[in-house]
Amino acid sequence: MIRLLAPWALLALVLPLGVLVFSGRKALWGRALTMTLLVLALAQPQVARHQGDAPLFVLVDRSESVAHAAEAAYRDLLPQLRDYPGPVGLIEFAATPQLSRPPGHEIPPLSAARPTGEALSTDIGAAIDLALGMIGDSGGQILLLSDAQATTGDMWAAASRARERRVPISVLPVGVEDPIRVASLEGPQQAPLGTVELRGRIEVTTPVEAEITWRSEGRVIDRSTEELSVGIHETSIAARLDEPGAHAFTLEVAVENDPIPGNNRLDWVVQAGEPTSALVVGENETAARLVEEAGLEAISTESFSITDLAGVELVVLDNWPLSGLSRSDVDALRTYVTGGGGLLVIQGRTAVEGYAGALEEVLPVTYSVPARLEEGATAIVFVLDRSASMVATTAGAQHIDLLKEATAAAVEAMHPEDMVGAIAFDRYPASLIDPGPVAEVQGELYESLRALTPLGGTDLVPAVRKALEELEDLDARIRHMVVLSDGKTLPRPDLPDLYEEVRRSGVGVTSIALGAEADLGALGELAQAGQGELLVVEDARDLRQVFIGEAKEAARPRFRQGEFPVHLGPNAATLGLEDVELPPLDGYVLTFPKALAEVAFIAPEGDPLVAAWQLGLGRAAVMNVDLDGRWSGRWLESPSLGELWGALVGWLWSPKDDVLLDWAVEDEIVRIRLDVQADGRWVSGLDFRGELAGRTDTHDLAFQPSAPGRYEARAPFTGAGPHLLSAGDTTGQYGGAFGMALPYARELASLGVDTEAVGALTQLSGGQELSEDEIDLAPVAAGARSWQSLHRTLLWAAAVLFLVDLAFRKFRLDFLRGRRAEKE
Repeated sequence: MIRLLAPWALLALVLPLGVLVFSGRKALWGRALTMTLLVLALAQPQVARHQGDAPLFVLVDRSESVAHAAEAAYRDLLPQLRDYPGPVGLIEFAATPQLSRPPGHEIPPLSAARPTGEALSTDIGAAIDLALGMIGDSGGQILLLSDAQATTGDMWAAASRARERRVPISVLPVGVEDPIRVASLEGPQQAPLGTVELRGRIEVTTPVEAEITWRSEGRVIDRSTEELSVGIHETSIAARLDEPGAHAFTLEVAVENDPIPGNNRLDWVVQAGEPTSALVVGENETAARLVEEAGLEAISTESFSITDLAGVELVVLDNWPLSGLSRSDVDALRTYVTGGGGLLVIQGRTAVEGYAGALEEVLPVTYSVPARLEEGATAIVFVLDRSASMVATTAGAQHIDLLKEATAAAVEAMHPEDMVGAIAFDRYPASLIDPGPVAEVQGELYESLRALTPLGGTDLVPAVRKALEELEDLDARIRHMVVLSDGKTLPRPDLPDLYEEVRRSGVGVTSIALGAEADLGALGELAQAGQGELLVVEDARDLRQVFIGEAKEAARPRFRQGEFPVHLGPNAATLGLEDVELPPLDGYVLTFPKALAEVAFIAPEGDPLVAAWQLGLGRAAVMNVDLDGRWSGRWLESPSLGELWGALVGWLWSPKDDVLLDWAVEDEIVRIRLDVQADGRWVSGLDFRGELAGRTDTHDLAFQPSAPGRYEARAPFTGAGPHLLSAGDTTGQYGGAFGMALPYARELASLGVDTEAVGALTQLSGGQELSEDEIDLAPVAAGARSWQSLHRTLLWAAAVLFLVDLAFRKFRLDFLRGRRAEKE
């Protein structure tokens, strides 16, 4: 079959026909035929071409509501798919479709399960449209493995497009029946202190024995086991609210072998009592006392959750272990500050031990050494026991050899610009290498280590004193010694003096005891004096890993010890602290200011002690010293601490007028509404900004005015559970932090096969409803042609014919000339 895209071009055939009819010369026939081919090419002819069998696209629902039912159905379907005469393609979908395999004759397995957030939504329409796009004009059919419960997209519009294209959609219904779910949890969003009632509804589709649990702030407050019949069951609890602030409650049910546990829990947040000015997190009482002396009401707690940040205007983390912060905790603190809150982090050694630095995105300081300060930032002297007892062996290797290997490996792990030295000792110390940059001295150090042999007794005191002397004159921000010994040191009356020398020096000490015979008393006292740790190593083969770890830990800036005068920083006046004089400290956490930081107080080398900055609509500050007396004993005795605290809290604390919050989840979107009133009138013309933080994600909020005094924003639904909303207007007058409890996704609310949707979908598209026992996969014959253009073929033919005609005419002309010449 042939068709012409430009049939009007055939009118030009009169030219070659005229040449043939009226000229009567056979010599022009080649030119006429060439012109004919060109005219036919201009008409753009196409020829129909058979494409073979039409493709079958299998669409597999991988959403949470189907669970593993679709996966099992697909496995059972594989033998029939392998017998299908045409090519088979595979599309897996949940919130978005994914082409797992284009049409072919090899049937692929399913991919790994969809990510949790992706699986909490079902867009059947998008999967159908992707299949239609792949099918094109060639025809085909679709086999859908799903419960037909579409929670997003437009399934019916996509089915209509399939009908227009004559692509039938057959459905193999798959799904699971959920025996139980928590259908609703309700209560007041705000309540006075006292008793509050919460009410829940549990939906049961199969008689079950269920455990029903009520929790408050994660603690169980009621639990019971009940036999539940089919239907809706009401449950309630009266809970006491004795502390002001946000309180999170949970209703949870549990049954055996529940295929969909994601809908067995709902949360609710109640804001109890009047808003409290400050939340103090930590075990020390000093910060809470200072907050109250500053005139603010405070809630003290030893831990916090996302919802604890709701309703407060200042949060103080008082030497609280920052390593305990999860990613969601950090996100919530950032959300709280950027929405207009105030954050003060008081950090001593407890706060930063083992800390990786995640919170620094909220703080005006960083824990990473800037590039301009990296050179000579750390100096480590290894003090190594070479006494006769180091001749002992483990797994055939002498301890002295394992120690030499561990030291060399630790030096390899150090930064080339860091400084390293080494001292070997028995009863007398001997310097293996004077401290110098690693890149310059490591070769000489390795040669000295190779020559090291066990000899003599054990005396720690002179070796540690020699290490202190070598470290004292070094220009390094971090000075540290690593001391290893496997035996008892000689009894000496000046050991207490040595410990005091270490304390005054500010040098950090890590003591490593090798084996059960090591002097744990002396090594422990030495580590305590150097604000370090005592590590006990039972197996000498572990020395390599321990030494590498200690070298990296020492090189990572954490804190400094010693006596440090306190000086005014460049931005003290900005925080109102230019007239405050503070006594010296005995140590501080080592950090480095960010470019926009306001530094109020510094140590002699310029390290920030008190710094703050503006972050979004809020403010954050850090004090790099504890308030429990370990480093700040003289601060606690000074009246200047009250002046510092009052000015700092006054800069951070920004009280705001309340706004009314309302929210709802619609079509996988969280719709948030703020209403603002002042003196009984709506307040319009404000510019609100905010963030919504949950357990897994955060989202910026763009508020738009929707009515007088009303501002609305939307955020994608990212999961159930407690959330923190923080919002404020750019003037700083209105806003706050609010606790919200989002329900589970709509995907988990309607379960089982939607038989009405299955029937309507197949009827609309011309497909059929299948069952696992009877699946008809007969190929579709419609639309099995494609069109191939002859345009280029005709042009090439015309070009070849023209050249042949030209060559023939030249040959004939030469032949005639030759004949004429012979006659003459």
